[in-house]
Amino acid sequence: MRPTQESARQSIEEIIESVRDGSYHEVVSRIRATKDEAKRKKLKQDTLPVFYPSVQPGSDTRLAEDSQPTGIVQFDIDKKDNSGVDLQTLQDAVIQHPACMYAFSSPSGGLKFGLLTDFARASGEAIDITKQRFKIAYSHCLRLIRQYCRIRFNDDDAVSRIRQSCFLSHDPHAFFRADCTPLAVNDQCHVLPPAPITETMADITSVQILLDHIPRDLPYDDRFKVNACVLFMLGRSGIQLLKDHWQTDDLAKLARDLDDALRGATFGNLYLLQSYATEYGNYTPSTGGTARRKVQPMPCDYALEPLSTPQEATAKLQSIIREFVTGKASHFVKVTTGAGKTRTVLEALSREVGHNAKILFLVPTHDLIDQIIQTYNEIRAADIASADMLRGKLQRPTIVQFYSRKTLCENEQARENLEEYGVSIPLKYCLSQCPFQGNCEYTAQFGTTANIRVMTHNEWINEQSAWFNGSRMTDKGGTEPNGNRSPWVPDYIVIDEDILRLGNVQKEPASQRFPSIARIIASVHAGSALQDTIWIHYEHVLRDAANNAKPETPPLTLPLAKYRKVYLKNQADSQYSEIVARLESYIRSDDPKLLDGMWVEDNEIKWLPLPAPAERYEGIPTLYLDATAHPAVVQRLLPDVQFHAIAVRQHDDVCLFQLSNKTITKGWLAEKPANIATLVDSLMEIAKPYTNVGLITYKRIGDDDQFAGTLAGKIGATVCAHFGDLRGIDAMKDVDCLLVVGRHALPPKSIQDYARALFGTDAPPEKRIYADLPVRMKDGGTFRLNSQIAKDPWHQVVYEHTSQSETLQAIGRARPVHGPKKDIYVFANENLSINTEVAGFFPFEQYFKQSVTLVTPEALACVRERGFVQLMPKDLTEQLGLTGHQVKGSERQKQIADELVSNGADWIEATVKFEKGKISTQTYLVFDMTALERHLDEKGTRIIAVDAITSEECLTD
Repeated sequence: MRPTQESARQSIEEIIESVRDGSYHEVVSRIRATKDEAKRKKLKQDTLPVFYPSVQPGSDTRLAEDSQPTGIVQFDIDKKDNSGVDLQTLQDAVIQHPACMYAFSSPSGGLKFGLLTDFARASGEAIDITKQRFKIAYSHCLRLIRQYCRIRFNDDDAVSRIRQSCFLSHDPHAFFRADCTPLAVNDQCHVLPPAPITETMADITSVQILLDHIPRDLPYDDRFKVNACVLFMLGRSGIQLLKDHWQTDDLAKLARDLDDALRGATFGNLYLLQSYATEYGNYTPSTGGTARRKVQPMPCDYALEPLSTPQEATAKLQSIIREFVTGKASHFVKVTTGAGKTRTVLEALSREVGHNAKILFLVPTHDLIDQIIQTYNEIRAADIASADMLRGKLQRPTIVQFYSRKTLCENEQARENLEEYGVSIPLKYCLSQCPFQGNCEYTAQFGTTANIRVMTHNEWINEQSAWFNGSRMTDKGGTEPNGNRSPWVPDYIVIDEDILRLGNVQKEPASQRFPSIARIIASVHAGSALQDTIWIHYEHVLRDAANNAKPETPPLTLPLAKYRKVYLKNQADSQYSEIVARLESYIRSDDPKLLDGMWVEDNEIKWLPLPAPAERYEGIPTLYLDATAHPAVVQRLLPDVQFHAIAVRQHDDVCLFQLSNKTITKGWLAEKPANIATLVDSLMEIAKPYTNVGLITYKRIGDDDQFAGTLAGKIGATVCAHFGDLRGIDAMKDVDCLLVVGRHALPPKSIQDYARALFGTDAPPEKRIYADLPVRMKDGGTFRLNSQIAKDPWHQVVYEHTSQSETLQAIGRARPVHGPKKDIYVFANENLSINTEVAGFFPFEQYFKQSVTLVTPEALACVRERGFVQLMPKDLTEQLGLTGHQVKGSERQKQIADELVSNGADWIEATVKFEKGKISTQTYLVFDMTALERHLDEKGTRIIAVDAITSEECLTD
């Protein structure tokens, strides 16, 4: 079929015969004669039919529940990705394999061939499972054919998707074998079921605090709503909590009702439960603003599950690691920051893993690599010294660090002209023009025999270095990458910290360049689902994709400085769209995973690339280590991974103190220079008793893009860091005082985008709301702290995964589990998770100088009696007895409003309609709404709408 024509069913023999008989000779000749890649792609797109070798799709060419695999596994060997490979020699080798059914030259001069297998879809098997199993079959066949041919080649792994289409071609020597012998792979293609969800959306105590405000004898309909809300958050672990809460004589019916609610629980969070506590009970939520200064942490009678001791945590982690090594299943372990998880894993690698096992150890930064190499070598040396037998001394895994090309490249000219400007040195340059070819430290490092390779996270996601599998001598005496001749494939992967970090949202607006985008956007706004809309407009998408060319790579005949300039200019001028390319791949494969993280908003298609392993690492047992990842995000991105959480107690000599009635926000610091001066004085007062002070705060305030360093210099801190760049920092483990000034908070729009990409929710950002959440005290008690929560449950998940997690990472830099005696001060008034121990709270007034109060007690009494005051200079001076200077400017008016709000006034914006019909907006501080309405009525004015205003203190940083 052509993309713009109806499909027809043909046998594979008929298809290969059409490749041989010249049906497409003229078209393919034109394609091969076209040098421009974009034009060649468009010509191929417009003129050549495609076929689907691996599956029989429906009449609309989409996969359906009745689609059946053909058993053929096809491979696409692109010419451009296999320079130096004789494709005719490869084809001659491939067709000797008894499972090879066909092979022919592609329109672009590459090679396409298919192996027949016994791959089949089991009765009743969902098509999504079949698609996952086919990828496994593809990997098995790829490994087998590489071993058989003994020729290194790079495949296009897009054809690992079962519905991937294939362009027909012209090759009079196309090979076909009808009686080939199928490869037996079907029984090796197993897909693990998703790991069961054991973690909850909220902690039980937070739910219990709100549930206690709800009457125990609600009627059935109201009780069902509460049940569904609680069970969505807690799952089956909430059943007993609800059984204990409700008063009923029929316990059997209650149990049935709870089971029904569990099955029907599709939405719930603390905000919704709080609304039920307000509607049905006696709960009064905080409205935020300056009034929260008066809401102090209060003790409450709720017992929390004890945290693990360091010894217990180590034993739990060791047990998980042994299960990982022996069971070869993937695990995600969330362990309290600073609990020593990395060292425990390194000890296991020295003691539990065979010396021949290949292990890939991935970390966020090169600094962390240095720490891991040093720590592992210390452990290994100690283990060798204490070993009783010679085997224990000799057969220990060895470890190696891989350095970047920029670090090791000896070609100073290439490094300074290219790498220093962020331009990678082309492989062809290394092979043909580099004077160090064959004696290069960068390429030589990959020839190591060490079986533990330590690299950064980029290796898990990005394209692999061409030299990763080592190098070999060519017939001409040169050196070239070993390619896939002897690939280094890890038996295990260990990934330490923050692999599920979320990046930037890409956008593709409607434009004349890609008309299909506007069509898709319009259809989605008209009510169609994104997947369906793409298929409606697939012809237009494919046409746009043909014009979607990547930036050209300059010829290597240019001097390096000129090559760099042309390369960077081509990149800057490029209009290549990753989103259009992804839409094309989706149409080619019908793989909905390609649309993960994509949605339509306003006049744009947006896409958030979600963390996922490169296909070469899919299916390899992986141990993920993290301190702050949210389990719902882990479940969404790594559904086949078993999740474990280990919360660990602080050291007895470590005390964390938290600001009780204010957060030092970026907005407050940027508001006026006096606030920073006040902060400096306060921090210096706190730091007086200490000798080694660490500081973590915001990176930028106003025009100071090095604010953390500036503040550290003013207060005499010995080491500092900023939110957003904390992973792996070990420089604060020995401080005796750590000051965490502020807290990390993404903008509401970013949280909305992340929630949309991860969970498909389109809930808009809301004004902040608050609830009483439990705080674990170091002395074993529990306090309630009024804290911000999100209205949408998935917004709350994203906030905890991205924002709260960074604040917890800041606390963890002090190594509170194993570090020496120290005090940690956190200048943020929010719950720090149920597993963070707080030694005590301190009020803002304890260390920060207070501004002079403008509203006197006498003026406050007068306003209370009147019932309101308008936030405008004339009314403020008359009612509060202030001077014109005291009420001049928004800053002073805000202070007056904050003072009145802190004494019980409501800060409102009223839309009023005057007697002659004019409509205006006025701002008031109100103690008695009836008095205000009466006052306006006497003037012939009527309120038609009222909106509450919150202080800037509760706005996003």
